[in-house]
Amino acid sequence: MVLVEGFVHRFRLTDEGHRQILAIYVSGDPLDFEHLYLPLADDGLQVVRDCTVAYVDQKDLQELIAARPGVAQAIVTALLVDASIFREWTLNVGRRDARARIAHLLCEVATRLQAQGFELPATPIPLTQDQIADATGLTAIHVNRMLKSLSSDGLLQTRRGLILVPDLEALCEMASFDERYLHLQP
Repeated sequence: MVLVEGFVHRFRLTDEGHRQILAIYVSGDPLDFEHLYLPLADDGLQVVRDCTVAYVDQKDLQELIAARPGVAQAIVTALLVDASIFREWTLNVGRRDARARIAHLLCEVATRLQAQGFELPATPIPLTQDQIADATGLTAIHVNRMLKSLSSDGLLQTRRGLILVPDLEALCEMASFDERYLHLQP
């Protein structure tokens, strides 16, 4: 599947039912290339807000890959970018403080939205405090405190449950965000 419009996240659950969000996808992102040749998914996808996806049959895509090396290269590249993002998320959860962790996550989503042609701050990031908590390994209460702190510093705004980034450059500086791991440049 490819996410045509909207937001989706990838997640896993612990035996106790606690969710860990592993990735956030924005419009234009492929959702499940890693399952192209694996019969069983070890994670789940969940819609964050209304979305539209384009579905390509697995067998048809495998045939297209066999016939067109360029398609295979594009899929491998997408998988390598996903792996790069996953490594950055591991660093984010393991080594950044709560404020930088949240800011870094929002910088990533905002940067990826801009790369898809969306205008900031007009385009909101529709993540709830619970979703941010599950993506950053923090409690929703701590996320609430950090969002208020970032907001009071003018680095973000919240409006009706949506997050707006009025000055992405300032937020990126605060978070020590370096977009190179996203491999947005061809």
